[in-house]
Amino acid sequence: ERLADLPTGVYLGYARVRGAVHKAVANVGFSPTFGDDASPEKVVETFVMHEFESDFYGEPMKLLLLGFQRSEKKFDSFDALVAAINSDVQTARSELDG
Repeated sequence: ERLADLPTGVYLGYARVRGAVHKAVANVGFSPTFGDDASPEKVVETFVMHEFESDFYGEPMKLLLLGFQRSEKKFDSFDALVAAINSDVQTARSELDG
């Protein structure tokens, strides 16, 4: 499995969705903030930096991870998680634009 050796944490890169490539931030890990709902297996959750006209759930997506931003961590609240995601997106946007 490709995820087995990949350290948990937040990565920046690019996602290809519907034939177009967009900047992206991806969390590789177990979603620890959600306690009992944490994933029992390692998963990838991706934030694509693009406004889509409709959801693309169930559609294919290719992901290219280019850099590691930070380790995965458990947040004390949903608001703290959202603030961290927003910060991760800004950092990734700056790095990918640079």
